Amino acid sequence: MADLIKKIKIKKQDGTFTDYIPIGADATNVATSDGESVQLKLNKKPYYYADVASMKADTKLKAGDMAITLGYYEANDGGGAEYQIVNDSELVDDGGSVHNLNNGLKASLIIGDKVNVKQFGAKGNGVTNDTEAIQKVFDYIENSVKTNPFLNHTSIIQFDFGTYIVSEPLEMSILCKI
Repeated sequence: MADLIKKIKIKKQDGTFTDYIPIGADATNVATSDGESVQLKLNKKPYYYADVASMKADTKLKAGDMAITLGYYEANDGGGAEYQIVNDSELVDDGGSVHNLNNGLKASLIIGDKVNVKQFGAKGNGVTNDTEAIQKVFDYIENSVKTNPFLNHTSIIQFDFGTYIVSEPLEMSILCKI
């Protein structure tokens, strides 16, 4: 499971961000794509949870910790994700990219090049209305591209096999791959 943690964004001293760089559990002297060398020390092991509710309930998580959920509602439901635990009052719980934890901290979703709609609570079971969850993914991608110059319009939205019920039109003003 350690190979689930694959990427991290680095903020440089001038306030700009490098693009994502691959890392390992003990990566050091990593070269970013813009040629700079960055030293990383990542010795903390992630905390694993069956679902988002279990992660939210764990009051032992601290800012800087990593959390990995194996599913959104239950393990192996397709909504598994990686989160960075942060103490940032400006982040708003949207049920996908940010979750309020029971200890007052936030779990911030770490996303590489694709977002699975199940990471935002879509079920794809042919019964549940997934409109809100899918729109949250669209909104997240759109806002991410607007606020992060290293993301581009080729973000991929992934729908696992299933039947997704949508009860109203979905809106997105940027191009992406589905």
